[in-house]
Amino acid sequence: MSPSRKRAATCLGSTPNKIAPLAFGKDLRLRRRAEFLRIQKRGRKNHSANFVVSSLVQSPARESRFGFSVSRRVGNSVVRNRVKRRLREFVRLNRRELAAARDFVVIAKPGAAKLSYAELVAELRGPFSI
Repeated sequence: MSPSRKRAATCLGSTPNKIAPLAFGKDLRLRRRAEFLRIQKRGRKNHSANFVVSSLVQSPARESRFGFSVSRRVGNSVVRNRVKRRLREFVRLNRRELAAARDFVVIAKPGAAKLSYAELVAELRGPFSI
């Protein structure tokens, strides 16, 4: 490893990450298909104009986890990824205010692509207030 890379690696670990409490890491995400299907099948659904939010109480209580489903009906890959980034940002900033010990799956409907971030936040406040 070059000296500049060693210096960079040392610097990265030396400062505490003050943003960590707002991080949205893998432990807060639903990643397996079986988890998505279980929540969609057994969970409680709340609808809004552009989203469906399914939630299920976790049997061993732990921090809430979130999964997002944005189908091709919403738009091309650029549009779908933009919607997912906005959903992740909403959850990252608001997860402390959302119900605890639940798993959530957010399904975007085709109209979600046309929403600004502010409109998305306003619309999701309702379905997440479980």
